[in-house]
Amino acid sequence: MSPTSRLSLLSPETGTRSNGFTLIELVVVIALIGIMLFVAVPNFQHLFTDETRKASQWILLQVPKHRALAVSETRTYTLHVDMAEQRLWFSNMDMSEEELPNALSRGLQLKEPVRLLDVSYSYGDSINSGEAQILFFPKGYSDKAIIHMEGENGAERSFVLEPFLTQVEIIEGYADFEG
Repeated sequence: MSPTSRLSLLSPETGTRSNGFTLIELVVVIALIGIMLFVAVPNFQHLFTDETRKASQWILLQVPKHRALAVSETRTYTLHVDMAEQRLWFSNMDMSEEELPNALSRGLQLKEPVRLLDVSYSYGDSINSGEAQILFFPKGYSDKAIIHMEGENGAERSFVLEPFLTQVEIIEGYADFEG
């Protein structure tokens, strides 16, 4: 090896040899990353395709939002729970017939395997077909109701709407009003 070629392998700052990665080392690292991704991706896939989670998040976000809108706009809002169409959507008492389709399109269309089972009210009624309505009033309260939903693997989930509480309570399983 000539003196000039030997100098090219030395680091200019320290005068030591520079250590880089060999092709074999790079291939091994890329292969290990690929194996880890192959194992990990199925575990995180449910974050993107879990319809139960999507429906739950929609209810948890939209109910407090529309309860607040009812107060701030001093108008009654209605949560429509349509068992026949498997759809959830909001309207208000001042909407015209032309505005209703737009409100319907902003709602949530449930997809298989998630489905609405029924809506139970505190006064004893339960609606399991057609459309149930839950009202949110300008004074800040709502109907006391439970929305029952069936998710993946037949797991049931209950969404409890209390008249004076802002947040929706989620109960795993089929919950009902006591006494």
